[in-house]
Amino acid sequence: MPRATLTVADESYQPSAAARCGGGFLLIAWSVSPVVLRIRPALAYYLHIISPVSAELEARVETLEELMADTLRIVRATSLQVDRLAREMSAFKDEMSAFKEEMRAFKEETRASRKEMNKRWGDLSASLGMLVENIVAPSVPRVLREVFGCPDEEIESLLVRLKRKHPSRRGYNREFDAIAAGCGYVLIVESKTQLDTDAVGEFAERLPEAKEFLPEFAERGYRFVGVVAGLYVDPSVVTFAERRGLMVLGTGEDLMEVLNSPGFVPRTY
Repeated sequence: MPRATLTVADESYQPSAAARCGGGFLLIAWSVSPVVLRIRPALAYYLHIISPVSAELEARVETLEELMADTLRIVRATSLQVDRLAREMSAFKDEMSAFKEEMRAFKEETRASRKEMNKRWGDLSASLGMLVENIVAPSVPRVLREVFGCPDEEIESLLVRLKRKHPSRRGYNREFDAIAAGCGYVLIVESKTQLDTDAVGEFAERLPEAKEFLPEFAERGYRFVGVVAGLYVDPSVVTFAERRGLMVLGTGEDLMEVLNSPGFVPRTY
């Protein structure tokens, strides 16, 4: 084959830039074409393997992004709840602080009220402690006169809160609320602000030993009579006391009056 020749008719001819660029591309394409032809099978295989993996990876990335978005939403919501809880806890602490202040003031007020109440109870106890001196004792001579026919001029003794030691039993003492003696009788009085059957029963059991503490009357043959007295006495207590031979005194028109049944005869010792 005859070789192609290029004849330049005009030596002053200069190719354009486009012509020079196009020629360059043709030269590169001519030199690269054999390489592309050789790697095309490998490239096709690579793309065949990588493409599904890339699609799966992309799907996982999208899923991960969605999970991260959900996580961020949860974190934001949790943060809002934590902030709200913190505000509520702060308000609760303020309320508790105010409540503690109120409780402290209440305790101080209660303490002051308790002191005042104790003082009043003390005054009331002192007043009730004067029950014997102010109410019972003045009525005992009248009981001697009305029940036993003993005139006032023959009443020998009227003792209030008498304390005696037993003449032979060392360390054994007794205190009698009131004692009135006259005309051969000794009234032993036990007084309670609220008289009940327990107090009556205990007094009845201990009454016989009164003669041991008052030998000056027992040796002269005086007869001892038990008397129980109270501000208010239930009728059942009166019945209980009568069965044990005791006289009962309660508040009435004349300070203390006899509450026993008509015709009742007290037991003597």
